[in-house]
Order: sequence, then structure tokens, then C-alpha cells
Amino acid sequence: VGARTLVEQGAVRREGDHATVRSGDEDYRVRRLPDEGFTCTCRWWAKHQGQRGPCKHALAVSMVAEVPA
Repeated sequence: VGARTLVEQGAVRREGDHATVRSGDEDYRVRRLPDEGFTCTCRWWAKHQGQRGPCKHALAVSMVAEVPA
């Protein structure tokens, strides 16, 4: 739900090999990894390191990536 909201708000900006996601007052950088995973600069990602799945920012980027630019 959080990722879908970010996409609907236009919060995802693709920038070459990474994306910036505006969430609240913060900008988070999301980068796609060679193994098709993601990394993000948010606290949730720092705490869980993908062990609980991707954060909402990475999910939003993957949703936008599925739509042609």
C-alpha cells in the first residue's frame, strides 16, 4: 500500500542506475543490485538489510521500472 501511494504521488524519479524516492520530508536513494535485488538509504533497510523483503521505496521503484519510460 505504501509503495503504491508513493507511485501514485509521483514520488519516484529514475536517474540512470538509481532512483530517488521522496517520502515525507526525506529523499531516499534506491539502487538496483546485480542480483536483481535493491538497496535503499532508509532506516528500515539499514535495520533489516532485505531480510524482511524490500522497503516501500524499493517496491515503488520496481513498480515504476515495470512501466516503460
